[in-house]
Amino acid sequence: MALSDALNGRNENGEYSNITAANVAINCADDKPRYDPAYVQRKLPEFREASPCSATTSPGPC
Repeated sequence: MALSDALNGRNENGEYSNITAANVAINCADDKPRYDPAYVQRKLPEFREASPCSATTSPGPC
């Protein structure tokens, strides 16, 4: 249990640090594949169709 607690950032009070969330965010940011602006522009109509109530397509409430 001590090893599990240490690896997951759990302290004596039973609280957890943000080490897991930070690791996920850092790994995501380090990942090479990124969307380039041209890809985003091509996919924008598809996004808007799938998300009719998004702030970018609908000024009013849904």
